[in-house]
Amino acid sequence: MKIYKKVLGAVIFKNESGFFVINSGEIFQVNEVGARIFDLCDGKRNIIEISNILSQFYQMDSKEIFEYIEEYLIDLDAEGIVKVV
Repeated sequence: MKIYKKVLGAVIFKNESGFFVINSGEIFQVNEVGARIFDLCDGKRNIIEISNILSQFYQMDSKEIFEYIEEYLIDLDAEGIVKVV
């Protein structure tokens, strides 16, 4: 199972407008779930572990949330925000 890690320099912050990921001068707005996924990409957890954590937090079925997380991480990887370790 793939394990993702934030790329060096990518950070997240929150202000009154929402959540934002900054990487190499680029700014990406993300929702609360996206911010939590990004935060959990610590190079130690795989997608299943991230799904389990979020399914408990949001009281959702881990299988339902798994597909969303997988697609989201593929998008973050394509943007160079996270990488597979």
